This record gives sequence, C-alpha cells and structure tokens, in this order.
Amino acid sequence: MNSPGVLDYLIVVVFLILNIIIAFYFSRKEKSLKSYFQSEGKLSWFVSGTAMVATTFAADTPLAVTELVYANGVSGNWLWWYMCIGTLVTVYVFAPLWKKSGVVTDVELIEIRYSGKGAKYLRIFKSIYLGLFLNILILGWVNLAMQKIAEVLLPEYSSVLVVSFLCVFAFVYTAWVGLTGISYVDTFQFFFAIGGCILLAYFAINLPEIGGMEGLKNKIDP
Repeated sequence: MNSPGVLDYLIVVVFLILNIIIAFYFSRKEKSLKSYFQSEGKLSWFVSGTAMVATTFAADTPLAVTELVYANGVSGNWLWWYMCIGTLVTVYVFAPLWKKSGVVTDVELIEIRYSGKGAKYLRIFKSIYLGLFLNILILGWVNLAMQKIAEVLLPEYSSVLVVSFLCVFAFVYTAWVGLTGISYVDTFQFFFAIGGCILLAYFAINLPEIGGMEGLKNKIDP
C-alpha cells in the first residue's frame, strides 16, 4: 500500500483548520449555561438532525456497514435502521416535553419524576452508568477502529499517538464550543465524511483488482 502523499496531508490539515474555524466562530455565541448545553432552542431542524446522524458516524461506520451488506444483503442494515423509530418518537413526543420541563440534562428528569433518596441514588447511578461505563465502551470500539486505520495509513507513526492526538483535539473543541458549535461542526464533518465515503467507494470499485460493478458482481458469491 502507498504511503500518504502531500495531497493527503493537505486535506487532513485543511479539515482540521476548518473544524477550528467553525468551532471558534460559534464559541463566541455561547453566553449562558443554557445556551452551552441546549443552544437555547435556536438550532434549525436540519442542523440538529444532521448532527444527530453525524454522532453515529465514526471511523468504523463505512467498514461495519460494508460488512453487514456483504454478509446479509441490504436488509442487514436493520441492525441500526430500527433506531429511526426511537429517534422519531424522541423528536415528536419527548423533545417538546423536555423543553417544557426546563431541564438542562437528562438526569434532571429523574428528580422531576421521582423524589427522596431513591431519586438521588438513581441519578448518581445513571450518571456513572451512562456517562462513564457506556461511553467508555463506545469510545473503545471507535478508537480501536481508528487505531487499526492509522496502523495501515500511517505506519511510520505510532497509532496510539495518532489516536491520542485526535482524542485530545476532539475533547478540546467539544468542551470549548458547546452544543451550538459542536452541532455545526458535526454537520460539516458529516458531509465531509459522506463525500469521502462516496469517493472511496468509486475509486475502490474501479480498481483493476475489482473491475467495476460488473467485476464486483462476478466476484461476490451468489
């Protein structure tokens, strides 16, 4: 496999710079705790929805979807398509109720619904379970995918250092800009990633080893 060239590094640098510019621009708009966590309800449906989709888009997503389709056909995508039902319910049922309650974070809902020490302990448990253990699991598998990609694309560098740099970079601008900034950054990253996936698919299918769509069909087991 060929090592990344000047154009490859230039694309990465431009991508990171654009992220910083977007983050810096929107970080100036956060003036309160509510705007930091909730954007004061001013995000458009397009930016909010695209940011939600981008949140599920990681380094392993194209590889995982490709494997699902190869192993099970297009129907294999129901492994994650089913989540659209919960998303629609969240948008049209729970989101208006959430806004009406005036809470900032989801764990605050617990003390509205319940009372006493039980509510306090449930809030602590949920904070630790979702905020720590579940997030560690999710971060673990996406960072492992990024590490494997870095080992192939950047063999001259330590994959651990590459992933560590990306984690620190993401942490800094995420903590810096709040929900408004991160939503616009996510929207930009979504279209950047989708464009990259389309180009990757095009060039991969037209490799001499594949031979275009007809060659791909002939190589796949019936």
